[in-house]
Parts: sequence; C-alpha cells; structure tokens
Amino acid sequence: MISSSIDWRYYEDIDVGEERKSKSLIITEKEIIDFAVKYDPQWFHSDPEASKESSFKGLIASGIHVAAIWRLLDHDANGDIKFVCGIGWENVRWQNPLRPEDEVYVWSRCLSKSDTSSNERGVVIFDHGLKRKDEIDLLTFKGTCLVYKKN
Repeated sequence: MISSSIDWRYYEDIDVGEERKSKSLIITEKEIIDFAVKYDPQWFHSDPEASKESSFKGLIASGIHVAAIWRLLDHDANGDIKFVCGIGWENVRWQNPLRPEDEVYVWSRCLSKSDTSSNERGVVIFDHGLKRKDEIDLLTFKGTCLVYKKN
C-alpha cells in the first residue's frame, strides 16, 4: 500500500519521453503453478512434467499472471504518480513466455499527455512492459491513464 506521506507526482510533473524502471523480481515455479491452479489451470501452466510436451517445451506463466506481475512491479516504477485510474490498454502483446526462475522488471515511457475538460485530471499515455533481466520483452502495451492535476 502506498503511504499518504508520499511525494506525489501530478499530471504537470510527468514529462513526455520520461522513462522509468522498477526493481526486479524472480518468479518461482511454485508461484506460476499456484496462480495457474487458481485462475488459469491449463496444463502447460500447472503441470511441470506434462508441459515438457507442449509447444513451449516446459512450464510457462499464464498471460493473466504476467499482467498481474506487471501490475505489482509498476507500483515500484510509477507508484508515486497520483493516478485517478487506468482507462484502457491497447496493442497488448505477450511477446515471449515467462518461465520459472526468470528475473523480470517493469519499464515505462510517457508517450503523450493531453488536457481534458476537467480542471482535476489529464490523460497520460504510456508505453508499458515487462522484461526479463536480459532485456527480452515478455509483455508490451500502451496504457491510457487519468492522472490528477495539482489544485
């Protein structure tokens, strides 16, 4: 949870072109299986032995799990932005599979900002993604967000 004592960045504080990166996280086989069993029980997400016979040649994380990992790590990269909410994702692509023991991080780049008719918020569009430590993209998308303006 983000503390109320955080030094918030508002719409006016975000620069087009700015790039951010999160800390990294190693994803375990147990995490992949536990998520799959609960939310996406396809055999190539939940059965390490059977998954060796899949076209992936081993266990991979569910795409929804990959998106959840992105969400978690994005709080490290962009958790100081005073978001109202996200309002859409475009061009969502799972570029490569996430496998057990992969070390991953989130990256983002501000593509554009636009005012709204509201004095309270503006629209910010980001390139977002989740990468492995070796710079291979796992998930990429454009995210459109409403961000509070300073009052």
